[in-house]
Amino acid sequence: MFKTGYILSRRADLVWFLGLPFVAVLIALGFQRWLPYVAVASINLWITIPHHYAGWVRSYGMPQVWERFRERLIVGPFLILILTGAGLIWAPITLLLLVTAWDHQHSVMQQHGLSRIYDFKAGAGLPSTGRFDITLHFVLYGFMFVHAPMFRFLWIREMHRMDIPVSVGFVEGLLTASWVVLIVYLAIYAWHIRKTISSGQPINPIKYVFIGASYFLWYFVAWNTNSILLYAVAHRIMHGVQYIV
Repeated sequence: MFKTGYILSRRADLVWFLGLPFVAVLIALGFQRWLPYVAVASINLWITIPHHYAGWVRSYGMPQVWERFRERLIVGPFLILILTGAGLIWAPITLLLLVTAWDHQHSVMQQHGLSRIYDFKAGAGLPSTGRFDITLHFVLYGFMFVHAPMFRFLWIREMHRMDIPVSVGFVEGLLTASWVVLIVYLAIYAWHIRKTISSGQPINPIKYVFIGASYFLWYFVAWNTNSILLYAVAHRIMHGVQYIV
């Protein structure tokens, strides 16, 4: 029924993939309490730049990646600069929300990829498990984006700024709908796990500990701070360090 498998090793995974999210939360809370925002922003950059540097080396330095994505790698940076400049001038909060959403889409895909490695190392799951896993990630992320006070304040504020009518009833209806989606999909996912077990395939419990630790970080910080910067510190410690490892 259960079969464990690790990305690196039991000890290394405990440090880098299972324990790191909790340490990142403590670090972010410490920054919030004792460091001024300039120091926090600087540390955030120190965490982010090495992570992106590793991605740049892989994208522009590996011949097979360069040949496959050459046009995107050339055109992409210019489009990013243009869209960022326009957003800073005309819609800074919208730009912040889009950047945050894209950042987490990128992060969700990383956590999904690591989840798939856990199943691969344990020989666990069904061929369809990957599709169920990625949907689970986006349902959990979407629920956080709609519900967490930090994000909810931003998207409601921006809709008002853009003269899009937002009533209390609309917000309450959206929150209720997101609860329904979450509960229904968790039931569907539980059915998939049961189907996996009944088919004679094992479940890797370490994968679910990893997913739980990742979403603990995102949910805890999103519900316990109104600072996007502090949220980004915790998130980037986890995301950047795990990518480099």
